[in-house]
Amino acid sequence: MLHLPEINAGLQSAHRRVAAMFLYSEGRDAEAKTILDSTMVLPREVTLDNLHALLAEQPSGRNYDAEALRAFGVSASDSTAMRALMRWFAEKKYAEVAIRFADRLERLQPGDGEAARIRREMSARLEEQRAIPPGPGEVS
Repeated sequence: MLHLPEINAGLQSAHRRVAAMFLYSEGRDAEAKTILDSTMVLPREVTLDNLHALLAEQPSGRNYDAEALRAFGVSASDSTAMRALMRWFAEKKYAEVAIRFADRLERLQPGDGEAARIRREMSARLEEQRAIPPGPGEVS
């Protein structure tokens, strides 16, 4: 990630932050911090857009949510960011991720009605998907 050809400073920053995310996921915090210390800060909307793309479809069995938030400089206690991410994932029908961010938001704001509603809607969506039998050639 650190040696990809960069067409602009924003893309370079995103790639460096993804590298830091992977380092955080391996417990290599000092190395991640070294990279981030020399990485340009992205505007908030660009940061959230990067997180949308990065977290929407993660490898099976992996969850980089916490490490990505940390690498992109978004506080896990930022309820406004958690809500924005939750809404985007729900709107785009990324049910599992939407549920995870609804859970994060509800930990920050217990009893949050929107988080509860999105969790219900996305859980129902997942149940519907599980009820659909696989098509020819698909693995269940």
